[in-house]
Amino acid sequence: MEYRSIPVAALSESPRDSRFAAQNDASPMTHKIADDTARSYSTAKAGAAASSARRSIALFHVGIAGLFATGCGEKAELPPASETTVIELPEPNPANSGGSAEVIEPPDPVEGIDQSTSIDAETAPLNADPALQQDRPPFTQPVSRGADRRPVLNQAKLERAGLRHFKSRRLSMYTDSEAMSCRDIPAAADELFAALVEYFGPLPPARDGSDFQVTGYLIDDQDTFERLGLIPVNLPPFLNGRHRGLQFWAYDQKADYYRAHLALHEATHCFMTCIRGTWGPSWYMEGMAEHFATHRRSLDGDREGEFDFGVMPARPDEFEEWGRINVIQDTVAEGRAIEIDELRRLPAEAFLKNDPYAWSWALCHFLATHPRYRDRFRELSPPALRTRLNQEFDRLFADDFREMNDEWRLFVRNLCYGYDTTRAAIDFSEGTTLSATQPRTVTIRADLGWQSSEIHVTAGERYEIAADGQFTLAQQPKPWVSEPQGITFQYSAGRPLGRLIGTIRPDDATAGGFGTDIINLGRGQVLTAPRSGTLYFRLNDDWDKLSDNRGEVVVRVGNRS
Repeated sequence: MEYRSIPVAALSESPRDSRFAAQNDASPMTHKIADDTARSYSTAKAGAAASSARRSIALFHVGIAGLFATGCGEKAELPPASETTVIELPEPNPANSGGSAEVIEPPDPVEGIDQSTSIDAETAPLNADPALQQDRPPFTQPVSRGADRRPVLNQAKLERAGLRHFKSRRLSMYTDSEAMSCRDIPAAADELFAALVEYFGPLPPARDGSDFQVTGYLIDDQDTFERLGLIPVNLPPFLNGRHRGLQFWAYDQKADYYRAHLALHEATHCFMTCIRGTWGPSWYMEGMAEHFATHRRSLDGDREGEFDFGVMPARPDEFEEWGRINVIQDTVAEGRAIEIDELRRLPAEAFLKNDPYAWSWALCHFLATHPRYRDRFRELSPPALRTRLNQEFDRLFADDFREMNDEWRLFVRNLCYGYDTTRAAIDFSEGTTLSATQPRTVTIRADLGWQSSEIHVTAGERYEIAADGQFTLAQQPKPWVSEPQGITFQYSAGRPLGRLIGTIRPDDATAGGFGTDIINLGRGQVLTAPRSGTLYFRLNDDWDKLSDNRGEVVVRVGNRS
């Protein structure tokens, strides 16, 4: 679920130093979430009351309670309702404040899943000892999903009310928006479905044999949809979008991109939750919906006109109103960067604000695209696994959790449009001590991020570093040739483009500074090591411009007595 801007206080009342604290420190975001939730609750409740005055007071309060319990979608089971599957819509009448009877999907049993082994996904332990999980029970994939119990709508009456209907195999969408781009959304939803199946695996068959399809309501004038009975009276208030079962509701947006993004976000929720009992932790459910909804037309000439999903946005003007990267950048600049485990502890009510969506997107995109972690992260995709997803996460990443944390910190600190996660990935090769008399050489590529020298330095010891070589940093409009001292007419992060820089990954896992305490090296210098650890190098460049770099330098490191 997405939310429009809510004028509430920031997640932290006071910024702190922009460096990350030690690995186990809690950020102000975690400490202040209760206060922010109370403020967000008051604001959301007031806005919802103004826009939904026709709903009964009792059902309104049920909706508010559901908002906190379920976040973007329906985590709790719905009450049983009539088996009727036809909504008789009233004739359009501005004076008619009532609505037609709604159909609520009754709860379906979770078939093929042993519920006795389920663990609350929101309270599962983090960083648990993997040895304690050796006897964890195996999960069983569901053998079927629920029947399609969406209401059958009176098409003629909807058209007379001014609604437009756009339909594809996977999405039937009704809207009163006049935007021309609405007609493209169902086709995008079909391609999204294929991408979701490819990642999560095929859905089990529906018990009634129905094909998977979602009904979406893209809303410009909420009164019209309420008058027609298309918004359930017990649907919790929402600010941008919400899903329930195989239906979703989303407000129209000014930007074509973000309009489609919201629809695809909610459609992803419908796919991921179409099997009852498979709701996982909020960071994962919202982060994956954001990850897959982030889309663009394919850059592959063989797939012209088709869509790519789970992309890293390259330019803000192509992803209007999305703004997730800007949220991360602003939060980091305020000294409130969030650790992985803090994100995994965020409760559902934290998602009353936009910031947690941005951070959950960042974590899921980082893990889903990083060459070191993506295969293991994908092991968390089976729906039946979600009730203990946090525990499985701990098991899968226990051996290199420190490395993942280090890369996550660098990712969020350097995040920009077009960030190249693959080339920024680090090969964590531990350093060994230099011979007192024999220097070593290491080759550093221009098209990669931080690279290990495999040399261990000792705090207070002196080392002589010298670099040589030529490389290019761009190909258009012509190649920019540089040497280790860098190009002084172009800068990146306040340093000459192409300049050789270094950093030390400390032996102490709780110490900071890796990738943030930068050593300016250029052609070379005598370095007095500020801490003990492995020495890393890179050639300075923007993190979205590594792919067109060519060449390398050779760095020589020796002891200096």
